[in-house]
Amino acid sequence: MTILPSRFPIAGTATLALILSLAPVASAQTTGYWQYVKTEAYTNMRTHDAYLDKSIGNEGGFTLVTAANDPSPTPPILGGTFWWSQPPSVLIPGSVIDWPLAAKVTQNVGGRFFYLRFGAGFYGYAPIAELYTAAVFQTTYPGSIELKYDMPVNTLVGTNNTQLANPARVPGSGVGNASGLTSWLTHLWGSANTNEYYWSYVYQWKPGTPGVCGGTCSLTLAGQTAAVSGAAGSVAVTANSTWDVIAMAPWITITSGSNGTGNGTVTFTAAPNAGAARSGNILIGGQTYTVHQNGVAAGGTAGCSYLIQSATTQNVSTAAGTGMIQIITAQTCAWTAASNAGWLSIKSGGSGTGNGAVSYAVPVNDTGVARSASVAIAGQMVAVNQAGGAVVGTPYIAAGGVVNTASYATGGPPNGSLAQGSYFSIYGSDVGPEAGVKAEAYPLPKTLGGVIVRLTSGSTAYDAPLVFVSKGQINAIIPSNVPVGNARLTIVYGGKTSIEAPVMVAKTSVGVFFQRVNGKDLAIAQNVASATDYPLNQPGTPAKPGQIVILWGTGMGPIAGKDDGASGGGDMATVPVAITVGGVAATRLYAGRQPETAAVDNIYFTVPSGVTFGCQVPVVVTAGGVLANTTLIAVTADGSPCQ
Repeated sequence: MTILPSRFPIAGTATLALILSLAPVASAQTTGYWQYVKTEAYTNMRTHDAYLDKSIGNEGGFTLVTAANDPSPTPPILGGTFWWSQPPSVLIPGSVIDWPLAAKVTQNVGGRFFYLRFGAGFYGYAPIAELYTAAVFQTTYPGSIELKYDMPVNTLVGTNNTQLANPARVPGSGVGNASGLTSWLTHLWGSANTNEYYWSYVYQWKPGTPGVCGGTCSLTLAGQTAAVSGAAGSVAVTANSTWDVIAMAPWITITSGSNGTGNGTVTFTAAPNAGAARSGNILIGGQTYTVHQNGVAAGGTAGCSYLIQSATTQNVSTAAGTGMIQIITAQTCAWTAASNAGWLSIKSGGSGTGNGAVSYAVPVNDTGVARSASVAIAGQMVAVNQAGGAVVGTPYIAAGGVVNTASYATGGPPNGSLAQGSYFSIYGSDVGPEAGVKAEAYPLPKTLGGVIVRLTSGSTAYDAPLVFVSKGQINAIIPSNVPVGNARLTIVYGGKTSIEAPVMVAKTSVGVFFQRVNGKDLAIAQNVASATDYPLNQPGTPAKPGQIVILWGTGMGPIAGKDDGASGGGDMATVPVAITVGGVAATRLYAGRQPETAAVDNIYFTVPSGVTFGCQVPVVVTAGGVLANTTLIAVTADGSPCQ
């Protein structure tokens, strides 16, 4: 058998369409955290002849009415309903507190200055009957909100930490008492000398780090929505190490997967919600997963129903962009829309009546951390998940961006792998120079354009031979001596190192090169017409039964020689290969390295008889028990052009 003596181009120009999800991020670095213990409630009775008040409700949904005790037929009065969620079960020192509050004016008869207020602050723990006397909150404010005498009925106001001029952050252990306890004291009250209502959320200081990852961990998404009636959910974890899980919101319960090693799944339940729409976090392997739950239709019209017609979980890339949410309701039904994060802004449709649309915008996410926020519309949540890019100037490997160069199949766990000695590509941002640099000759360098690609297995690092580098794409070769199993991939460029990306290394994992035409994957294949004539298989030059066809691919497996140059070829007879053409078994003639091109393989087979003819006949290759990507070739009875 004569091996094809041609050279495959080593500078790839194909583009890869990626659905971006959570990229691996560094584990949280703290020396301790606050763990929720209990809630204490107290009412300070402060009646006064000049003012009266009454209250209805419980923690999280409380109505307060303050009135002047005037003899006039219509005494001044101000009433409001306040919604809030219990603070998270876990507080990480230094992290920004994001605790939404909302309130709506339910009664208002003018004539006197009135206000209703809700605020919170941190204190060293004391029983609430003693703690309530604190009149001035500390500067660390999870949030504060006020309804005033000059607000019309149905005025809706809201706040959360991201809207404050100086974002409040969780304090360290210094605010705790001698037993390591602290209180997140909340306070609801009206005009002077009326009752004061307190809830004290008590936390215990715990050493260590919750939800840690022992190596590299990533999540499939950053968050999801949950129904007001409660819901079950799950999130897949991709990891090469041990990981831990902890629910940070008291209404979220982990039902399975509270810890693990390697890939796994975390399942949880969200309790029914009788209050305002809310968001809560789960720390999984050093990363944050957010659950956004529907709640009471704040800002809506009584008796109206509202339908979010758009997807309730929307995923966007790291780039700046916009999105749209459509709402369906009756013509007389009013609604408002609000974001719960500063980076997710409402562009238009902040309020409306009847059917409408809300437009939102997100900035570039160059934090290196995927994030999730939500838009609440009439008590219903729409989650917006944004993939996390790297800090500007740092090499960033896109989620799912390490792929087999031929098939574009992902090379990371849980389902993808890259073969030893195979040709692979990396997609991302700032991974190389603005102008692409191509290796011009063998041996291939391990530093090209200032770029180094490094795979680490255990404690051993292997630098990959480089074929092509640019700002958004790298083509390289997995060294044949990288052990089979989990590995970690990093890019070094401009003195900066990327976050690790998980890679699964296999002995064999074949991808077949193709070109996509009108949505069809046409194989890069050649017909053997003679000893010197190898035309590309195309509709104008199809193969015929009994003719030899050569597929181009990569991933047959490791070689004994060097990976940085032409191998000289050689049939890998020990690797079992099965080929079907149009569902009919074909005879394998050769499967191994293309002699003049590093890391590229050729698979020779004979087109079997009994094949259904056509311009798009599927070819299926299984090598080493692993199924390759299906591609298409043209086959006719006599090799004449197909129709």
